Amino acid sequence: DDEEDDEKVALEATLTYLKAMKATVDIERYGLWVERDDLIGVQTSLIGERDGLVAECDSL
Repeated sequence: DDEEDDEKVALEATLTYLKAMKATVDIERYGLWVERDDLIGVQTSLIGERDGLVAECDSL
């Protein structure tokens, strides 16, 4: 049953490929989460600076 063996090998190769693709997607998604967290951090610090400037202006 060479045909069955070939099909099995093809299925296993496809499965391996899909697992690799999923890992890639997971890594990319994780990278995006990290970037998003960095952006939120930048926004937070900018808001902090803005609030500080507003407070300084109010005290003038």
